[in-house]
Amino acid sequence: MTPRRVLLADCDQMFVAVARLADPEGAGKARLLVIGGRPGGRGVVTSASYEARAFGVRAGMPTSRAARLCPGATFAPVPRGLCGQKHREIRAVLDQWAPVVEPASIDEFYLDLTGT
Repeated sequence: MTPRRVLLADCDQMFVAVARLADPEGAGKARLLVIGGRPGGRGVVTSASYEARAFGVRAGMPTSRAARLCPGATFAPVPRGLCGQKHREIRAVLDQWAPVVEPASIDEFYLDLTGT
């Protein structure tokens, strides 16, 4: 029996990249970028640029804490419609490389490479 070979493709900066595409004049120019809720609200961080992560900002943390850790950051909402479109585009590319592709979330996919 051939052992299964499964690859996880995690689009780590997808929300940051898509927010920059959606708002090139705002989020697109922000080096310190946090995606998710508003800093004064009760929301959480969905993703953060690598530069903001250097300040300790992480996905899942309250945006109010992210604002304290990285006071110069720009906060942007998740561009949901465009994220859905990019998810489908990424999936179409992955479908060309693996016989079975299973999405784990909007930015993560499992590729079954068994037999390839």
